[in-house]
Amino acid sequence: MTVASLLVFAGALLIAAGSPGPSIAALVARVLSKGARDVLPFLSAMWIGEAIWLSFAVAGLAAIAETFHWDVRRNQMGGRRLSPLPRLEDVVG
Repeated sequence: MTVASLLVFAGALLIAAGSPGPSIAALVARVLSKGARDVLPFLSAMWIGEAIWLSFAVAGLAAIAETFHWDVRRNQMGGRRLSPLPRLEDVVG
């Protein structure tokens, strides 16, 4: 994995971890019920949990990509395509 691809994955993880979702609703409910002082442990546990979940998701997708990489390359070299979608070169010109 190159540094550039690692930075792309890290950026995607950062954006996904910071986007609003059900965890943000739980955080707001916690702040409203307990106050801002008692939220820091909840917030840190939420971010650690999301980082772990996203790391496993990326690792799983990377494992799938690594597993099928040579199959895709072999099919490309042989002229056979797995995808029913047109190639970018055929669409653009």
